[in-house]
Amino acid sequence: MKKLLTLAFVGLICLSTNAQCLSDQYNLELMKKDSNVYKMYTEFYANLASMPANSTTKRAGKIIIPVVFHVIHTNGPENISRDQIVDQIRILNEDFSYTNANKANIRNIFKGVAADLDIEFRLATIDPNGNCTDGVNRVYNSGHINAYNNPKSIPLARWPNDMYLNVWVVSNINSAGAPGTILGFAQFPSSSAGTSFNSTDGIVMRSDYVGSIGTSNLSTAGRTLTHEVGHYLGLLHPFTDSCTDPGDYCDDTPPVAGTFTNANCNPNTNSCHNDTNPDLPDQFENYMDYSNGSCQAMFTLDQQKIVDATFLTYAFRANLTSPANLKATGTDVPAGPPIAGFTASTRRVCTYKNVTFTDISCQTPGTSRTWTFEGANNTTSTSANPSVAYTKPGLYPVTLTVTNANGTSTKTETNFIEVVRSSAIDKGYLAQGFENQNFEGDEGWKVLKDNGSNEYFALTNKAAFDGSNSLLADIKFYTRSGKLFRLMSPAVDLRPLTGQSPKLSFMSAYAKPNANSIDILRVWSSKDCGNTWIQRYEKRGADIYSVPNGAQNFVPENKSQWRQHSVSLNFAQNDSNIMFIIEVQSGAGGPLYIDNINISQFNTNVNNVSINRNMTVFPIPAKSEINLGFESFQAGVGQIEITNALGQSVYSQTSDIKEGEQVLNINLNDQFKSGIYFASVKVGNQVIISKFIVE
Repeated sequence: MKKLLTLAFVGLICLSTNAQCLSDQYNLELMKKDSNVYKMYTEFYANLASMPANSTTKRAGKIIIPVVFHVIHTNGPENISRDQIVDQIRILNEDFSYTNANKANIRNIFKGVAADLDIEFRLATIDPNGNCTDGVNRVYNSGHINAYNNPKSIPLARWPNDMYLNVWVVSNINSAGAPGTILGFAQFPSSSAGTSFNSTDGIVMRSDYVGSIGTSNLSTAGRTLTHEVGHYLGLLHPFTDSCTDPGDYCDDTPPVAGTFTNANCNPNTNSCHNDTNPDLPDQFENYMDYSNGSCQAMFTLDQQKIVDATFLTYAFRANLTSPANLKATGTDVPAGPPIAGFTASTRRVCTYKNVTFTDISCQTPGTSRTWTFEGANNTTSTSANPSVAYTKPGLYPVTLTVTNANGTSTKTETNFIEVVRSSAIDKGYLAQGFENQNFEGDEGWKVLKDNGSNEYFALTNKAAFDGSNSLLADIKFYTRSGKLFRLMSPAVDLRPLTGQSPKLSFMSAYAKPNANSIDILRVWSSKDCGNTWIQRYEKRGADIYSVPNGAQNFVPENKSQWRQHSVSLNFAQNDSNIMFIIEVQSGAGGPLYIDNINISQFNTNVNNVSINRNMTVFPIPAKSEINLGFESFQAGVGQIEITNALGQSVYSQTSDIKEGEQVLNINLNDQFKSGIYFASVKVGNQVIISKFIVE
């Protein structure tokens, strides 16, 4: 073992523009925040100096580590399949048991120090509440974007670190100032022991570097998590401290000069010549280097001793593999009756579309099962993975009963499946103000509420762009960063707006509370009844300010303190069933107000009314009379006006307008010369318009 010549934690920030691992910089940040982290780090590696070099003594028994993957997603490609995660577990188990196929490529000079760490990773089958799980915890949250430590604080996205290895899967990772693309990072055990950082213990991974199938691939991925688990178990990079001792505290991993010295796995590279005798080439086969994943094939005997020391030193790591914890997490199967549990391919589905259910019953396998699907086309099944469809919108329960020789278990989830119409009722136009206390209704925009949270969009009479009410995301300086406030539209058929540049527009009010807060406003769309969503719009920081500066409890006082947002819907103008979400992500800044949401060919703003609809005009061309056919959202006194191509009014009158479809007949007088005219009917806050020709 290399001698401990210094206790300074230096040289750990990746310097290459292709940096892949943020573990060094991240743990250095924790050391700066808490001196105890630095103390525990140095003490742990100092104690390794007394260990005999290259001992072949092995601990008794295999170590089994329960794992949970928290997939943070908004139903995009980051929501990776369970098969991809299972493939990653396979890679981990091969690498940590020295059964990986490419170990045959290890150069002869290093085969004698290659080690079987005798560790097995198993997906948990019981969650912290005693319910069955498939080891994949999917959490809908936009915190997967530019993630750093944020996913770890998302409600329901962290399980106890002394029971599970937590792996957070995200779409990309904020580099936090480090250069290059970050693929993952782990928290060293010394950073989690007895400090305030215990709750952040675990590993964050990019979704496209998990496993070797699905969104990932064999040449670049799979080994990234092997590398990060190495850090999680106390291993350092061989290029730590470059060519200087103490490096990674392993005599059998030759020192490496730099971060990406061995990126191309050149067998002739020997970047440091201060090895203990003999002077060996760089060991690019080592999982802890930054070499290509297809070249990596081994841990060493000295690295094995560091891992063993981790389990001996840190109780929260040792508890992972205890018999009691293996039973509690369902990773060691005892005898007994099963515990019923199930998952579904989606919790929200269009009518007539299939939902596939999966039996994930735990404790001991069931030998038979019975499903009950109230409201489905097939109400019962005995299959392990049945698929059913629902014909009517609504909320439906699901029940599973599983049986084996030791007993029976039944689980019922009420309101488990939400079924929505496959075709939109709203045709082409959709407006939402918030004057009605029950604005959500059957076909209104709906506030989405997270389980266990009382923070969500709420109706307020503090301010409004029009009328008396608006919707408020009441963000305070203490609101959790990353908290989502979401508002979802009903389905809309945009085909009547084809060729008219349709858009989603709304007004918002938000004041800059302080220089460091960055709240974010997004718009998402879905074409499959809200099962999957695509981001269409994002504004943050200064791009959402409607007032340059304001207090934490900002309330807009007039229309000049609001700003308009407009999202082009040209991508969806031929779609018959599309939905939208307006989302505000907390940056612990200040309150944000929403009002006058409008889907049409016009923007909502100070000068335009909030609803604009077309009408049918006949006959065309018109001669002595014209008929205006339209549907009105509301009844009332309507203002009917016809203007010529110059915008001059040539006809005006009032008329009682009923709600629903109707036809108005107008006699054309001598003012109507041959040419183009525009007819409009205004009722309340809606305007209905059309162009016609007179001969």
